Amino acid sequence: MLKFSKKFCTPSFSLINHIKKLSNNPQATTYEPPGSILIPKQFSEPLINNKNVMEVINYENRNKVSDDRFKLFAKHGKDRIKTGDVLLVESYTSMSSIKNSSAKSSTTAFAGICICIRRRGVDTNFTLRNIILKVGVEQRFSINSPLIKSIKILSRGEGYRRAKLFYLRDQPGKAFQISDLLKRERERKEVNSKQSTNSNNNNK
Repeated sequence: MLKFSKKFCTPSFSLINHIKKLSNNPQATTYEPPGSILIPKQFSEPLINNKNVMEVINYENRNKVSDDRFKLFAKHGKDRIKTGDVLLVESYTSMSSIKNSSAKSSTTAFAGICICIRRRGVDTNFTLRNIILKVGVEQRFSINSPLIKSIKILSRGEGYRRAKLFYLRDQPGKAFQISDLLKRERERKEVNSKQSTNSNNNNK
């Protein structure tokens, strides 16, 4: 059994008075925590006022993102992504690879047809499907993730009327030939890289 001090067992003891005595102690006010303890910093003031908490979070997260990925997944717009579009997503392998982005193994690319879009504000995500080595592979991405480097549209889908294209799992023949689109994208990158190197050499 636990044994408590007589001071704490007496009915006249008040926890509030005990805390007040500790707060008046000069040693308690000059206490400095060790370096292993992380003290959270004070939160900055929100960028907008008189709004709901989730609206403030959505507004601040959109300002942090450098590209226009939130516009791509908006409900309305000419350039928005729809189900059936073929996308190419470049993502970092880990948080440490974001700083060392020059390494070749720091990023990975996945291309597939968009079969589902879930619009949930900050938690908006989409699912891509591709057939690799005769095996169907699906991957879900969150647009607010810091690991996502870029999102590119390889081709627009035509002839799809449903919001969810889960029936493509049973009918893989209706999917796009994504390998040809990837080859074109790689060739375009090589041409752009050669042109950039040639322009740099000419400037020197």
